[in-house]
Amino acid sequence: MKKRISPPLCIPYYPSVLSLATAMILLSGCASSGGSTKVIPATPNPFSIDAAGSNDQIKVNTMRVFGDSYSDPGYTGPNGILNWASALQGSGYVTRVENYAIGGARAQFSQTTSFNRQLATWRNRNSAISERDLSITYFGYNDVGRNGRSPEDFAASKAGYTEGVNQLVQAGAASGTNRIFVTQIHDWSRNPGVNPLHTQSMIVDLNNHVAGLANSNPNIIAVDLYTVFNRILNEPTKYGFNIIDTENPARHTTDALFYDAIHFGSRGMEIIARTYAHYLTRAWNWANAIEAGSAAAAQLNQDIDQGLLVLSMAENTKNISGSSFSLVPLGVQSQTSTPDRMAQHRSFNHYASGNTAPAFTGLALNFNASDNALTGASQMGLALHQKNAGTQISSTESRSSIGFQSYAASLYWIKPMSDFLFTTHLSQASQRFSQTASDDLIMRTVDNTRQGNSWSMESKLRYTVSHPMFTVTPWASLTQTRQSLDAGTLKTLYTSDVHFDATKSTEWFSGVGMDLQFSPINLAGGRKLQWGGSLMHRESLKREGFVVNMRETAQPLVVQRELIDRARINQTYLGLNAQMNLSRHWNLNASYAANIKQARQTQAVQLRANAHF
Repeated sequence: MKKRISPPLCIPYYPSVLSLATAMILLSGCASSGGSTKVIPATPNPFSIDAAGSNDQIKVNTMRVFGDSYSDPGYTGPNGILNWASALQGSGYVTRVENYAIGGARAQFSQTTSFNRQLATWRNRNSAISERDLSITYFGYNDVGRNGRSPEDFAASKAGYTEGVNQLVQAGAASGTNRIFVTQIHDWSRNPGVNPLHTQSMIVDLNNHVAGLANSNPNIIAVDLYTVFNRILNEPTKYGFNIIDTENPARHTTDALFYDAIHFGSRGMEIIARTYAHYLTRAWNWANAIEAGSAAAAQLNQDIDQGLLVLSMAENTKNISGSSFSLVPLGVQSQTSTPDRMAQHRSFNHYASGNTAPAFTGLALNFNASDNALTGASQMGLALHQKNAGTQISSTESRSSIGFQSYAASLYWIKPMSDFLFTTHLSQASQRFSQTASDDLIMRTVDNTRQGNSWSMESKLRYTVSHPMFTVTPWASLTQTRQSLDAGTLKTLYTSDVHFDATKSTEWFSGVGMDLQFSPINLAGGRKLQWGGSLMHRESLKREGFVVNMRETAQPLVVQRELIDRARINQTYLGLNAQMNLSRHWNLNASYAANIKQARQTQAVQLRANAHF
């Protein structure tokens, strides 16, 4: 039995203009990247070819497929539909495919095309299971039928499924480095040509049976297509589908889910391939640790929400909070922005750089103003920031790299007023977003660049309470940010060029918090230890979404509009900081920060050595 756990996520941070620019790529159909790191006890992946045993570099020796017309090249090929098994092999995850699927097949034994007949064909080929082989069973549509089956007939199908899987297990398909994927079918009752009244409950029953087969053996994994396609059927336009209620063979490669009344077209088959690849790679650890059922479905939904399994070109992009740059806080240096995961497109994607955000580098110039009528006893300064970020990803069809550069300047003014301290930060940042994608199959490479700008103004009021042992500083702040992305035309791998109009968004949010700083502790050798902490709550007052107008160059008069909503911010941060002064010129600093509502997902530790001259 698999152990039921609920793993947390660690999510990378990126600026909101970068998120928007990435969303443009998603909407235009280019390849991009995304991913986050799951903190789950590692389950050795027998298909890993990486010396470190990671789930990123996978190679299955032989993949054997047993199923019906959804897997049968004899059906998909003549109709010009992508075959998911061939796509998985073409992605490089599989060396060799043996496809025994036959259109019309059932799991029920004694049928001419049934599971046991396909097993017999396999045995007759003398294709013994060796090492690092994967067997996939994908039955159920014909066992349920368009109008349901009798209880006896359906019971025979479940019995046949069980016996067929048992025969694979006895042949070594779930032993050593070999694995079996059993497939929980999508909600077939929602197909245009299927009667939902007599089929929906049978689909749930069959999928529960398949989950039971997986939970009975640690080397059998249930691949959940039911959850994946319900997401698409519930919110089709979110995932780039405009036609789901009827078949449309003319548009099955673009925005129609069904090729005919009972079969997916190429877009649907591509998502099936992505899902199997997801279970081979990023989902490997949790799929081997969580029992098939509601817990696994919840984790799969979370993967979709976080962009680890991407379902289409037009998935909404989540955006991150805060301004477009980072300044060292005036109090304890321990604040971070909470990262929201961006959705990304085009199949099997992963952040090559891991789950930490690239840091800004820059120079801050600070000076004290003289005490005069204009400025009073104030302090002003200028900070210059530069940031580079980049990812490299490989997908089913393509490779892609994404780069991001930001140059920012910020002015700040610090003004004491009685027992209060008033500060203002005014910042401007220019961003450059670049993306390169290539597809070896069509021998095409595209390069894109976009430009954006961000403005931010924060006003903060502090009140300091001093004690011989510590200092407490409560504060409140108000921040406005404005982000914009210039108009531009993006080249795509698979469609004509797409022009995007300029877009912008405004945001207001408030913050309250408290900084705590303890008095320095004098140590031997003239060293001094300082430490403290901070607590901060940030909440949106107003947060606009991005409105994206786009048109393909092939259809310049047809304007498509997408509204990218941004969730309101409601976050609470905890920070801890310690500094050791070694001499007048050297100190060491350690800090910890986390969103306490999602501490395990957002916690960050920073260590620094500083030289003063």
